[in-house]
Amino acid sequence: MRENNKGFTLIEVIVVIAIMAVLIGVGAGSLSVAERGYLRKSSKQLENIFNTAAYNTQAIAAKEWRVDLMPEGDSYVAKLVKVQADPTDPTRTVEEVEDKVVLSGEDKIKLSFSAKLTGGLVIDDAQITAASPLKISFEKQTGEVNKVVFGASTYDSGFLSSATAEGQGTVKISTSHNVGTKELTIYWSTGKIFFQ
Repeated sequence: MRENNKGFTLIEVIVVIAIMAVLIGVGAGSLSVAERGYLRKSSKQLENIFNTAAYNTQAIAAKEWRVDLMPEGDSYVAKLVKVQADPTDPTRTVEEVEDKVVLSGEDKIKLSFSAKLTGGLVIDDAQITAASPLKISFEKQTGEVNKVVFGASTYDSGFLSSATAEGQGTVKISTSHNVGTKELTIYWSTGKIFFQ
């Protein structure tokens, strides 16, 4: 008996398409999970380094503790910087990087900065770049935000608002990716850090 098999049956084609759809769905789902992982990990690393800076201002003697955020290569870095008087020349300061955290690659996440200052001054969703890094200093012993430097602009205690109504006196650092956004909020007057 001779069989004349010239192709696939409709059932075979439907089964193959169904299997391919399941495999593609699983692959896309795992990619989304990985992207959410980048976002969550980077946001948690930021929160930890800011909490360390706020703690160190109250526990470890130094002129100033600061967190610097900037791109470096294809990633963002967060540096915990200890600023002290130069022992050989008291008019100068010495900066030591105490900790450096490499956040997920720049192609994976974006960092932006928003602030509400006195007099209604608002900085909204400014991108943190190599030309405009963000540096946040904490007040010695109190843990309050002492100074924010963004690019060429410096905002010190004259710009800081003690009123916290409607977000006054806050710095927000947004970590965003196409799967969502996480925000780190720092209150000027208390140095309290909240992660959302």
